[in-house]
Amino acid sequence: MKLTETTVKPKPPFNFDGTVYVPHYFPTPDFEWQPGAMWQTLNIGGKLLGLRMWNEGEIDQPQIKLTIYAKREL
Repeated sequence: MKLTETTVKPKPPFNFDGTVYVPHYFPTPDFEWQPGAMWQTLNIGGKLLGLRMWNEGEIDQPQIKLTIYAKREL
């Protein structure tokens, strides 16, 4: 399994939990959320991916760590 990690810096103000956790957008069993973190699987162009995002910032200094899991290097 290969993984890719990056940091995303949204423009402030940014509320991670208020933006990421919208239950009626992701009513599928492949989405998991807890305060400050989310996990989801995706199928993009036949490539199965796993995503993990977690909050590493604050509303006025937002920072999101993103890890993408894949069978092969992206």
